[in-house]
Amino acid sequence: MIRRVGVSRKISGRVIVASLLTAVAVVVGVGFAYNGSLRPRDNYVSSYTPASKTPVDSAPLVAVIGDSYTGGSAMGGYGAGNWTEIIRLRLNSANMPVRMTMSGQGGSGYVNPGSRGTVFPGEAARIVDPYDKVVVIFGSRNDTRQPVQAVRSAANATYSQIKSTAANATLVVIGPAWTNRDVPPAITAIRDVLRSEAEAAGAVFVDPLTESWFFGEETTLIGEDGVNPTDDGHQYLADRIEPYIRAALTA
Repeated sequence: MIRRVGVSRKISGRVIVASLLTAVAVVVGVGFAYNGSLRPRDNYVSSYTPASKTPVDSAPLVAVIGDSYTGGSAMGGYGAGNWTEIIRLRLNSANMPVRMTMSGQGGSGYVNPGSRGTVFPGEAARIVDPYDKVVVIFGSRNDTRQPVQAVRSAANATYSQIKSTAANATLVVIGPAWTNRDVPPAITAIRDVLRSEAEAAGAVFVDPLTESWFFGEETTLIGEDGVNPTDDGHQYLADRIEPYIRAALTA
């Protein structure tokens, strides 16, 4: 009998303790629910302010503007085969990481509209960033369809705008390329205008005609259309252009 009474008391004690714990849990739960109703999540304002990205803590920015020699074509130069991507990967491998923005539309030039109606001045206004370290403009043979003076005015306006937007950027202007030594006078006329305006703007001017890009045996790096570079041609362009970008990054 005593043993049974003792068991009953123990059981009663456990029931009381369990009941008290349950009650506490309910009260705490109600408290959480109540507090939650007083502070809806939608009204919560964090005091944390993330650090803004600046050139100090991010890779240098490089902007590239051009035609199908830059953007690629059915002959080659898409994706990883594009000269801009080849250079980016090379620089990354050399501990010189960059972030590259590229615009290249077939048919595009300073004045001549590309396949999507783009022209170099408009694309410069669209993609050039105030923090750009290097801006490259390549081309364009497409401007031979336009008056030379119109090309001169467009080039002047483009370089001025870039200098205004990205005051600390090095501007690299690459003239039009041709696919053999028989360069038409219209191409050399465009080259001369771009060189004059680039030098006046304090830009680095690169002349594919003087450097004989795609001349002689290198003509085989041009695709079946007789105009655009193949994937091997884009490797070749990367070899030619990378030194100028490297120099600008370390200037």
